[in-house]
Amino acid sequence: MMTQDLLLDASRAFFGQVTKLDARRARLTLMQANARYRLATVSVRYGVREFRVEIDRYRNTIRLSEITVHRRLGFDRRNPLNGFAMREIEHVRLLHTHRLDRYLPVESNLDKN
Repeated sequence: MMTQDLLLDASRAFFGQVTKLDARRARLTLMQANARYRLATVSVRYGVREFRVEIDRYRNTIRLSEITVHRRLGFDRRNPLNGFAMREIEHVRLLHTHRLDRYLPVESNLDKN
């Protein structure tokens, strides 16, 4: 049975192995997951850098992406103050994709449901 702790431990191990950073210093947060954690997204903050670990147990993959947020002043019709507002643009860069069974135990009853 998959638990949230097991999922976060696997994400931490994957992040540490792939980036060669000290994964114990990273702050992990489970952002979203479906039933039995078959699809899950974990946010990883390491200092000022932000990463995202996506676990897909249907395809047996685990992916690491780096998130970069750019802020700029732009025109926004919804803003009542002159129409100008600070806008945030999020860029996602895929860094690594690995097989999931290297980090999590394989469940044999995955095809039954």
